[in-house]
Amino acid sequence: PYESDLALDYVSPPTAGVGVDRYGASVGGSIGLWFSDMLGNRQVLTAFQGSGGLKDIGGELLFVNQSSRFNWGFVGGRIPYRSGFSTIDAGQVNGVPATVVDLVLERTYFNRVGVLGDYPFSPTRRIEADAGFLRIGFDREVIRGFFVNGQQVAEDRIDLDAPDPLNLFQGSLAFVTDYSYFGYTSPVRGGRSRFEVGGNAGTLDFATLLADWRRYFFVRPLT
Repeated sequence: PYESDLALDYVSPPTAGVGVDRYGASVGGSIGLWFSDMLGNRQVLTAFQGSGGLKDIGGELLFVNQSSRFNWGFVGGRIPYRSGFSTIDAGQVNGVPATVVDLVLERTYFNRVGVLGDYPFSPTRRIEADAGFLRIGFDREVIRGFFVNGQQVAEDRIDLDAPDPLNLFQGSLAFVTDYSYFGYTSPVRGGRSRFEVGGNAGTLDFATLLADWRRYFFVRPLT
């Protein structure tokens, strides 16, 4: 019997890990879940990731409705990126000479919500469009450790000033063709193209243009 409810179709291989160093312990991992109905008309894709603390937890959600010729959906998510560096200096803790190690962590957060749609003219040609809002936030902090004779005796966490966030309204329109034939790892014959124009308005105003035209020729055993 046909069931229109969404059901779990696929689970990406989950990852998990634990790390311990002189700054303490951290855990991390990721997993993806793919849901759809029996005919594949509606699909929900989710992904979650985390590494470190609560600030480093992120995820995305994508919904697509393909029940008619015009396909539409929406997407939302929060993806954090973390980088860092260390500095070493001489200092004191309670009047005792110590080595001061600063671990400076810099995070960039991409928070996005949007809608998308595409309309196929044929199995190989379609129009794609999307619109949404993107907020790029920043965070900086220092984990300062005090070491005496190689042993950590104290630790401070300090929040640093970070750049103001960027708020961008985005939109794009593209004409896409694809009549390529795949081999084991990549297209081996046919062609693809994508011509796209996009715009961003808000904290920064700029436009993007993309022209990508490809043809594949198979001459045994090379493409």
